[in-house]
Amino acid sequence: MCPRSLWGEARMGGKAPRRGKSLHPCHYRGRVERGLCPRKLSGGGSEGGQSPPPRERESGMQFVTRVREFFKEVLAEFRRVNWPSRQELANSTVVVLVVTLVVAFFLGLVDIGLARVVERILR
Repeated sequence: MCPRSLWGEARMGGKAPRRGKSLHPCHYRGRVERGLCPRKLSGGGSEGGQSPPPRERESGMQFVTRVREFFKEVLAEFRRVNWPSRQELANSTVVVLVVTLVVAFFLGLVDIGLARVVERILR
């Protein structure tokens, strides 16, 4: 068991997650098998059944692999995004500008009104 999965147990009110349902991100998409998580996969190894800390095992090539994997996942997420059309973007921009102007005008009136009230009180 990855020592990080204990965090998942605490988040779930002391209940251990179901087998194979770890909450730690390093357990998704086979990262454990690629050596990107300190979770112990088989017998043998260091004391307590845990792998050595990641800094001791991680080489420069693993870092490059992790960075490459990160950017691949970012590109995959960008492909899944539902981007607005040019017309939807223009309409949303107009709505934001109009609402901003209305709120600014309202706050300006409230500021002027409160300034006059405070001025009369202090006279």
